[in-house]
Formats: sequence, C-alpha cells, structure tokens
Amino acid sequence: MKTNLINWLIKLLQPKYTKEQIKRINSIKARFQIFFDGIYDEVPAQVSITTWQLGITNFDFEFKGNLLIMTITLLRPGLLIGKGGTTIDLVSAFLSTNEHSVEIKIKESKLWNRLK
Repeated sequence: MKTNLINWLIKLLQPKYTKEQIKRINSIKARFQIFFDGIYDEVPAQVSITTWQLGITNFDFEFKGNLLIMTITLLRPGLLIGKGGTTIDLVSAFLSTNEHSVEIKIKESKLWNRLK
C-alpha cells in the first residue's frame, strides 16, 4: 500500500512534457490561432471562422515519435470539420511541418448536455 502511494506521488510530481515538447505545443497553438484569426492583419486568416466561434474548451496533446496527436474539445465541432472535412484537412496541413506531423482528433464538449 505504501509503495503504491509513493509510486503514485512520484508519477504525479514528474512533469508531463519535456521543455522541447512544451515549445512545440505552444508553437502549434500559435499556428492554430494564426490559421483562424490571422495575426495583426499581416497574415490573413485561412478561413472565415474565428477561434471564438469554434467554442474551444480544451486542448490535449500526446506525442508518439514525430507524430503529435492534438485532441480538441469543442462546443461546435462541425465548424472545424467543415464541408466534407475540408477545413480540418487544411488545418492539419497548415500545422504539419517536414519533420513533424500533426493529427487532429475532435471531441464534442458535453458541458451543456449535463443540464437536462
């Protein structure tokens, strides 16, 4: 029992991501925002949807080698998917680089469903 508690505390106190992974996550988040909102009118947005309209409630990241799996929890997932999946494909291509690829998974937020 005591060793289980100690192992649990060690796992809890260890950082979830390395410094390089945190740098990459922040870069991906910034590029995601640039894709939808543009930046200071210098780089135009790729689509007419804003990040505010998507209703993003959470980002989760998982690393598998050079692949970054980004799980986005949204209030309105259909806006990110787009007609025939075109928007999600454009976002994935925009976020991926030659060395690293990004896979996007989408979850619908269950925030309002619990109020029924």
